[in-house]
Amino acid sequence: MEKRMYERKECRSHVNFFGPEGSYRRNVKNLSTGGMLIDASDPFHPGTELTLFYKSEGITWISDGVVTRSDGKGLGVMFR
Repeated sequence: MEKRMYERKECRSHVNFFGPEGSYRRNVKNLSTGGMLIDASDPFHPGTELTLFYKSEGITWISDGVVTRSDGKGLGVMFR
């Protein structure tokens, strides 16, 4: 079994993010204190830096993140 540093919570929301090729709006699959899994098949290379804008329960936050995985099933992003 894979051990995670932070517990993941399933989400039914979206995130806006900016990368080197422009801006995107995608659904969030799950979220944790350390990062999120975005429902995206966009081809990002691991190490790509993103700026994320997320709103949930009336709270909006902005975070920098880095792509840790991009495999066509989702885009793994670790918060910085």
